[in-house]
Amino acid sequence: MSEGSKATPFVPQRRRLNPGALRLLKAFPWLRFLVYEEFIISCAITREIFNIGEATYISHLSRDLFGHSAIEFVADPFVTLKDGVFYVFFEAMNLKKGRGEIAVAESRDFLHWKLTGTALSEKWHLSYPQVFWHGGACYLVPESGEQKAVSLYRAAEFPLGWEKVADLVEGREYLDSSLFFDGEWTMISYPKRSDEVCVFRSPALEHGWSQVARWSKGDSADVLRPAGRIFNVAGRWYRPVQRSAEFYGQDLWLKRLELTGPDVASEQLALGVRQPLLGPAGTGWNSACMHHLDFVRHGGDCYVVTDGASLVLDLSPVRLLYRLRYQVRKRAAPLLGKARRLVLPRTPGRSRA
Repeated sequence: MSEGSKATPFVPQRRRLNPGALRLLKAFPWLRFLVYEEFIISCAITREIFNIGEATYISHLSRDLFGHSAIEFVADPFVTLKDGVFYVFFEAMNLKKGRGEIAVAESRDFLHWKLTGTALSEKWHLSYPQVFWHGGACYLVPESGEQKAVSLYRAAEFPLGWEKVADLVEGREYLDSSLFFDGEWTMISYPKRSDEVCVFRSPALEHGWSQVARWSKGDSADVLRPAGRIFNVAGRWYRPVQRSAEFYGQDLWLKRLELTGPDVASEQLALGVRQPLLGPAGTGWNSACMHHLDFVRHGGDCYVVTDGASLVLDLSPVRLLYRLRYQVRKRAAPLLGKARRLVLPRTPGRSRA
């Protein structure tokens, strides 16, 4: 455990603003240095996953787990169970490094959480860490779109020791890739700045992936991007999706996959389920939006992790400096890349990209 770890059974107290302040941020972008959407992870226990909208959240994970000012928010939680301990893998946005990392928290009662540590950190942004078990081994597929690849990691020493196994697919900035196994492996990915999702299939996990379908937006333009693990209930596969009609991560819906033989033929909004499945409450930790869902079954119950965001006023001078530096680096990176391509001479074997 890290020295800064502590249990967090209650919602962190913040200076939260009305969601209507989003209009103010659009009019005065510089306010984003003081006001931002802070994502928090929340946990609930329910008998039926389709009723998660009625469940009571019993615990929360926030940036307070880390005990320092570099973490901006936590989001994209995935939960797994090992030896009676719940482990939640999630994105921790590190302002000091200017990118997301994959962190882990653990709990024996799903109520009191302690930070285990950083599971994965690369030179590029990481998020959406789908963790799963297969053949006695634990695997992790984080979003690594900046590398234009979907990478697979295997636990050499669970939960903090990971080694890269393979790049499953390459060539585009695939976001939030979600996998499931139904005799063969299926992966659904969302290419960045796209109005489609790509469906891949493979008989093996570590190799042999090929694209078999591409679903365009159609009549559900805003309900495409993956929003958590694809799961099975009563023999049917369901895919959580996030809607971004008016703003990013507006709420979360549920689609049912249509399987035809060995392939995934199509999907449609799940019938008999209240839609959206999860949405903002208007006040509190999830006043602005909700955009992720995962759960693990244990003892007849579903142990659920979600995330949501609220607008937070943060006057910390240290965090303000981190945000300023992060924004400067973010805006300077494309210019530095262009300058480098202009200055470096073209020599045999060297690419100008």
